[in-house]
Amino acid sequence: MRDSNEPIALPTERTQLFGPADELATLRREQPLRRLRYTNGEVGWLVTSHALAKAVLTDSRFGRGDREAGERRSAIGDPARLSEFEQALEPYGDWRPMRGFIMMDPPAHTSYRRLLAPYFTARAMQAFRPRIEQIVAERLDVLEREGPPADLVSVVAAPVSLGSQCALLGVPAGEVERFFRLGTVLSDPAVPPTEAVAQWREAWEYVRALTRQKRAQPADDIISAIARHDELNDEDIADTALVLFQGGLETTGDMLALGTFVLLQHPEQLEALRADPSLAETAVEELLRYSGIFRLTARAALEDINLNGTLVKAGETVTVSLAAANRDPDKFEHPDTLELTRIATGHVAFAQGGHMCIGQHLARIELQAGLTGLLQRFPTLRLAVPADEVPVYGSHLGNFGVHELPVAW
Repeated sequence: MRDSNEPIALPTERTQLFGPADELATLRREQPLRRLRYTNGEVGWLVTSHALAKAVLTDSRFGRGDREAGERRSAIGDPARLSEFEQALEPYGDWRPMRGFIMMDPPAHTSYRRLLAPYFTARAMQAFRPRIEQIVAERLDVLEREGPPADLVSVVAAPVSLGSQCALLGVPAGEVERFFRLGTVLSDPAVPPTEAVAQWREAWEYVRALTRQKRAQPADDIISAIARHDELNDEDIADTALVLFQGGLETTGDMLALGTFVLLQHPEQLEALRADPSLAETAVEELLRYSGIFRLTARAALEDINLNGTLVKAGETVTVSLAAANRDPDKFEHPDTLELTRIATGHVAFAQGGHMCIGQHLARIELQAGLTGLLQRFPTLRLAVPADEVPVYGSHLGNFGVHELPVAW
């Protein structure tokens, strides 16, 4: 039996395609707060229960802390690649990509959230729903024209997310593809760090120029709205807009594809949603709980904290397994079963607390519109390849999803 005080590596082996690593369930039951060794050899903590996950995520004494150190201790980072990124950033001085508000702690983070929150309320996103539904319908038209087999990721899921994000931010239609290419390079492992940093800088400069344009000629979009606030300069807005853009893409496009894959592996649940679109709200919450795309998140202890009777020292990193917390039987009955009628209130797919995803209402509407629209338009939708041939990424890392989803009908 392994020494309970010995730091472990992040568990990765799993037997359920959409579930967390099997060992996480054992840890959740026997030792929900466990010492964790990160990829660079440093030691922090791993949380696997829903109760402790909520405690960490809602406690203001846990924050982002030292962002650079936090990334190195992220349990999923490649130290060699992180070192290459550091070298690639040297010509840019103090400028750093992804320096937006989500990596801040109060009071700066609180100020940004207070400024942005009115534009991301449930009511504001409901007002945006017709535009999202229009984008979904346009992409389903493309899918129908191209015919089967087709890749749902490239034809529907990614374009729906991209179109929604760009429409919300105010990126001109003619610049959408360029903005997408520039704004997603950091998460593409095939792009060398030097090239990724240069392209992200180009995206940042583009948003700065777009901000100046919208100050002079405002429109009905997020960049125009936040540009009216004198406390933000063009650089602040560029940082914020790019963080919102990338965060929204990861949340919605990837989850729309993954959620469809999950449903195709649970045909009785798929048929229930197709037959009754009013299930969309609970279905989306259950899909997020059952197999959300974000598997991990990390917080730094801003001071010494007693967590579940254990001292977490100031500066130590606590990694929260969102996937394990969302499968906790103490919170959800029969957690390994997909039940679209379940009231999955309290899941942590969007995290919780002060750093809870600000775009959660937008993501929910995109997923509801995308899934119901897809199943209504293509009632005989099915996989075009065996399930084990669907290219899954990140099954043992921080994010989880599919590179492609070949479908037919």
